[in-house]
Parts: sequence; structure tokens; C-alpha cells
Amino acid sequence: MPTSAPHPRENDDLERRRTAALDLADALRRANIVVTSVDATAQQLASAAVAVRGAIDGLGDVVRPLTEVSPFDDLAEGKRFFSPVIGAGNPMAPPLTFETTPEGVEARGAFDRRFEGPPGFVHGGISALIFDELLGTAMARAGRWGMTAQLTVDYRRALPLDTELTMKAAVSSTEGRKTWIEGSIAVSSQPDVVFATASALFIQPRQATREQYFGSLVDANGASLTDDLTKRLMD
Repeated sequence: MPTSAPHPRENDDLERRRTAALDLADALRRANIVVTSVDATAQQLASAAVAVRGAIDGLGDVVRPLTEVSPFDDLAEGKRFFSPVIGAGNPMAPPLTFETTPEGVEARGAFDRRFEGPPGFVHGGISALIFDELLGTAMARAGRWGMTAQLTVDYRRALPLDTELTMKAAVSSTEGRKTWIEGSIAVSSQPDVVFATASALFIQPRQATREQYFGSLVDANGASLTDDLTKRLMD
């Protein structure tokens, strides 16, 4: 079984590790796409399974504790290396990148077979996951912060796989600790045809709740990340 260890890897340059992690994630992302797409023989599948298990065993058994933030992250800048939506280091992430617009934020991307629900179309739960990230990003770039309290998705049309999508979101109103955001998804070649919309309420937790959730976070050296988190999320 993997073991937890709060200490960092010594004598290994962080940027080299980051580059290698990106390369590994890209390879695993491709592997996931292939597994969900190809019509392989039993022997091909069995051989691939042996190779993958061997590669995993070669990574060792040290597991980062849940309270330890990855050294590849930057909480002060909102960068999450292993996010399932925007994390370039996560093989399950598309990953999506966002750009700030005069209205809010916009992202473009396509979803492959890893995200299939109905044959040929994106799983509805993936749409909700994307909206949660999309609307949260719009809130953060507007200088607000909160945690998802409500998320409502209106599925108007099935989203096709392997098709570039345009995703937009903007803050609609604010009140104290509350922020309301709205967003939409369209096929890029049909920008005026809305395939799905969402609205959400994000609420900034009170101080006691923030401490309960995030007060124990540390970096790879065991140093508290409360100040970094406060800078990004709590001011």
C-alpha cells in the first residue's frame, strides 16, 4: 500500500518534476482516450494492462497527505495543477484554459470519449462539473470568492463529443458574502445556438468555517498555507 509522507522529494529540481509530471499526464490522457476509443484484441488489452501496472509500480509508494498542497500549485494565484477541469497535470482533465473578457470569462475546448454519456455525446454530469469551474472562475476574476451553494443546469441540447465548444460566464449580482453567476455553453461553429445554461450561487464561508475547512493546509515542507489561502480566498 502507498504510504503518506509529509516531506518533499529531496535533491530533485521542482521545475524538472513539473515538466516530467506534465509529460506523464499527457501520456496518461492519451492512454485514457485510446482505452475508451479503440477496438483492441484481448491480447493487446492484456499486454497494455501489464505495461501500465509496471509503470505505476515504478513511481514508488509515497502519497501526498490530503492536508498537503501540491508543490506544483500556487494558491495565491489560484493555480491547481491536478484540478479535474483545468489541471494540466491531471490525466482526466480536458484540460480547459480560461481568458478574461469584458463580460466575464470564456473558455474553448472539446470533450473526447473519456467524457461520454449517451453514445456520441457529453455526459450531463460533466457539463455540471464544467459549469461549476466556469462560473467559479468568473467569480474569482471579478474579485469575489465563495463556495458553491447552489448550481442549476438547464440542458437544452445534447453536447456532441469531439466538437469545439465555447463556454461563457459572468457575475450577474452580488450581496454581502453572496455572488450569483450565470453561464452558457454553445458549439463554437454555432455561437448563437445555446446548448446548455447554468446559474449558481456562491457564498463566502464565515471565518470559523474557513478555518475548519482550510486551517490545516500545509506545503511540502509542513509550513502553514493559511496566509497564501487568505491572500487568494479570504480577503
